[in-house]
Amino acid sequence: MYELLNKMSDNIKSGSRKDLFKLLNESSQYDVTISKSRNRVFIDKNGKEIIDFASGNYLGFDKRQEELLPSAIQAVKDYGLHTGRARLTGHYGLCLELEARLARFIRAEDALIVTNTFLGSIGIIPALLEENDLVVMDKAAHAIMFHGAQLARDKGAILKSYPHDDLDQLETLLKTHQHARHKLICLDGVYSITGNYVRLAEIQAIAHKYNAILFVDDAHGFGMLGNTVKSQNPYGDGSGIVNYLDLSYDNILYIAGTAKNMGCAMAFAGVSKKLKNTLLAFSKPLDYSQQPIPFAFGLLNAGLDLLAQEGDVLKIKIHGMVQELLAGLAQLGFETFCQNGFPIVSVKIPNTEMLTTFSKILYSDYGLFVTSCPYPTMPKGSECIRMTITAMNEPWQLKKIIQAFSDYKEEILL
Repeated sequence: MYELLNKMSDNIKSGSRKDLFKLLNESSQYDVTISKSRNRVFIDKNGKEIIDFASGNYLGFDKRQEELLPSAIQAVKDYGLHTGRARLTGHYGLCLELEARLARFIRAEDALIVTNTFLGSIGIIPALLEENDLVVMDKAAHAIMFHGAQLARDKGAILKSYPHDDLDQLETLLKTHQHARHKLICLDGVYSITGNYVRLAEIQAIAHKYNAILFVDDAHGFGMLGNTVKSQNPYGDGSGIVNYLDLSYDNILYIAGTAKNMGCAMAFAGVSKKLKNTLLAFSKPLDYSQQPIPFAFGLLNAGLDLLAQEGDVLKIKIHGMVQELLAGLAQLGFETFCQNGFPIVSVKIPNTEMLTTFSKILYSDYGLFVTSCPYPTMPKGSECIRMTITAMNEPWQLKKIIQAFSDYKEEILL
């Protein structure tokens, strides 16, 4: 039984992700079973208490059940447990109300809710590109956009990529293909492993020269970054990277997930009303997959309320902890990627074997859950341990990280 499937499994283990496969089987930091969780401490299947520095819920809304659940439960009472149809065929009024609210918040003309950013990318990117159109990828852009670009290539679009942040090479590609009818540049707003921000203003100016559109995936930025005019924290009001940089949506197609900061599993795109109508017909996931459930709509509404009420306080706390961790690691001599204080702190350990060994030690000896990023998750020479800081973490937990790196400083920095 399963002989052919198992043979297929053995065959693919020699592919480009073999180092990740090895780490998956040898490290304690992957495929972890969580039995109970309170704030950022969870109990694993062996009964061990683990401090979580691998969560993407920066604001901690995933642990704010008391505040968020009433709205979600009311949405279920009003609309039922499931929408029961694809978005193209029908939707609840609650969906349109939430799209209008999201559009106002991010200062876009309209918004289109999708199930998640993966389905958003593989739906929107190929919907807008056809034969001899151009899609250009920053090589560090998230893999979900690359999957969308591959589908566009299958329709006849030209797929090109350029080295991360090499804007001269980007402009060369745009100039070479300047006669393409549509040109789409795929970027992250905040890069998920380094925490660094895209140079969006410069790229937008280049894109304008060649009538190109920027497809900006702001999965990490939405909820954290935003307009800073009325904010008392350094990150802004949470309305996204475009507003953080005080740019217009003139040639930007913005997409963001809400799982990272709102505690709610869905995503949305900031669009024009005309584009929204086009995507409803041409983005296939809106026809062939289910839309988010009413419970999620209620959660997101409550999350947006909580963000307005407590965003400043939570972000000030997060920023302080990030600065403390960066200072402690720098004092020990460790190199990180973080340039701007975003709560993603990745420590370079450019040796997969040491990365695997140390990640096991962090889990087993120190009770620390982090993310190991070997090749090909990161380029060779830039492999790292990635830690995310959230409002649910506490300063004493940071000291435990610094102590672990201090204890193994000599072995890691050899």
